[in-house]
Amino acid sequence: MKPAFTATIGLLCLVSTALAAPAPCAPGTLDTYIALGTTGCTVGNILFADFQYAHKASGGAQPIRANQIQVTPTLQVPEAGLLSFAAKWQVSSGQSQDSYIRYSVSGISGSSTSASLTLQLGTAQVGLAGIARVDEDTNVGDLHVYVQCVEVCRSQSADTLTFTPATAVLPVLNHLHVGATNGSTSLSGFSTTVNLCPPCV
Repeated sequence: MKPAFTATIGLLCLVSTALAAPAPCAPGTLDTYIALGTTGCTVGNILFADFQYAHKASGGAQPIRANQIQVTPTLQVPEAGLLSFAAKWQVSSGQSQDSYIRYSVSGISGSSTSASLTLQLGTAQVGLAGIARVDEDTNVGDLHVYVQCVEVCRSQSADTLTFTPATAVLPVLNHLHVGATNGSTSLSGFSTTVNLCPPCV
């Protein structure tokens, strides 16, 4: 009886470990990513976890909720993980929308080379006076992409930061803002990439 009992315990341990291991990230809405909690999900060797979301809107604009934001993961060979966030952010004159997406990234500690973060703006349409902007704040530096029009328009569609991994967990906050003073402003979304081997690309 004892061997059978031992085997049963071993099987239970294996099942428990398998259940606790994070699964590969799959396309879904942001609320499903939030539900993953601290377990998170993986894109290649990169773990994304602890998703949180907050939003606000002014001037009569409709707030964008977590279940309206589509998240799409992509593995970029050899060691880059990308998440894209898409929704219908759109405002008219005197309105604004803000979305705050917070999460953690791990798997970067101990990399033999530098790592990098890249922020890419989606399709933006800005009226005579307005702004579509995404900021990425981390403990290794910040990134900014935007289209802003005030008489003349200026833009930055991509931003990249290279750094030496120093912490086991990288906290990330993406703040998306669309606002309009004159005309309408819309933004389809943005993408963020963690690359564990920039020289390999």
